[in-house]
Amino acid sequence: MGIRKEISFVESFHHDRAFVTVDGHYRIIDTQGETVAELGFDQVNPQSPWCWQVTKVDQGTYRSGLIDLNGNLISELNYDYVGYYDSSVKRIHVCRNKRHGFFDELAREAVNLRAISFLPQSSSNRVLGPVEDRRSYSSSSLVR
Repeated sequence: MGIRKEISFVESFHHDRAFVTVDGHYRIIDTQGETVAELGFDQVNPQSPWCWQVTKVDQGTYRSGLIDLNGNLISELNYDYVGYYDSSVKRIHVCRNKRHGFFDELAREAVNLRAISFLPQSSSNRVLGPVEDRRSYSSSSLVR
């Protein structure tokens, strides 16, 4: 008798891949339910149809990047923030050290990181994140 593995979360398929949580660990499966990759990240979130956002937490510091549908790292884990994919402009907002830029839907750099002064600010003068106020802007308002 084999060891039963508990699947606690299943994300929708992106092409022929989905990420799942099994026994508290993330992995990518194919359409047959076979493991394609085991993911050693603290967080995994759906991004564009071609990639997922991943995060490692080290002593309270969150570092994010992107992986492809096979679990291969396609951007370094050196971003403070990775926003949601905006399908209307096909861009993913990224931030590192208060410098902002955009990736395309395949996580290739589309707009270089640079200081952008027109992002909405909270009362504490810091850039609002997606959880704090998603209504305040969309990435389409940041593309010139």
